[in-house]
Amino acid sequence: MAEETVWRGTSSQWKNFGVYILCALFCWLIVPIFIALARYLQTKNKVYALTTERLKITEGVFNKVTDTLELYRVKDIETRQPFVYRTFGVENVQLNTSDASSPLFLFKPFRA
Repeated sequence: MAEETVWRGTSSQWKNFGVYILCALFCWLIVPIFIALARYLQTKNKVYALTTERLKITEGVFNKVTDTLELYRVKDIETRQPFVYRTFGVENVQLNTSDASSPLFLFKPFRA
């Protein structure tokens, strides 16, 4: 059976909310505008793809890097949803794995 994509998406921009507020307060310095733009692009260009056999994480604005995790290596999944995240419908997802290179994957915040 061929590998099929089950889900594909990005993290929520809510994780940058504090940075965006600070950049808005200090936008008269011009530099914070570029900082906010860089954070937006980094978050937007980090793509998660869940297939029937693996989890692929592609990140990078100019240079793309793809990290894969075989699903049989996932040992435990934990979700956390603090009160503020609940109001916006996002949550943190943590994967505990038996993979030597990345024993812990943390996606924050993620659309619930």
